Amino acid sequence: MKNNTTVKCPSCGKEVIGLEREVRTVYPDDAAEIIKDDPDSKKIETWGPDFIRLGKQRYFVRVMLPVKLDVGHEFRFGVWMEVGQETITDLKKVWNSSEYVKVSFEGILANAVPPWGDTILGAECKAEVRDAKSVPFIKSSNNLELSEILSKPTSVHEIETVIADVWK
Repeated sequence: MKNNTTVKCPSCGKEVIGLEREVRTVYPDDAAEIIKDDPDSKKIETWGPDFIRLGKQRYFVRVMLPVKLDVGHEFRFGVWMEVGQETITDLKKVWNSSEYVKVSFEGILANAVPPWGDTILGAECKAEVRDAKSVPFIKSSNNLELSEILSKPTSVHEIETVIADVWK
């Protein structure tokens, strides 16, 4: 948790602590399916905590999906974007350099995120770096559902319910 501010949920009145936080997926959905069936699979190659190659032709980078909350804070889902080989090569060159803060790139959201699930899985999106100490954040999308998630506040009650149900 990044913030210990306490606010009341406008829907249920419950006090919620630590709203500036995140939940991270371990793998892109396709990689998670492979690991589930074959935990020792050689098809998945990780390059540190933020890059994955699946097979010989699929590349993924970790990003944050920021969700504005109706109580004025932001919740973050750590997800994966699938990108092309050229993009992954460029990202790896600047990841730990001063050029990193200028990074922006396009790709496809590689996780179905509760509560939106498959409606955002596979959505084209653009990510950019907010600060040098964090992975890039999804900034925009041409997918209507994902675009609304990025621009309109979501009920803190709904997010808290998802966290309790899915990530406990």
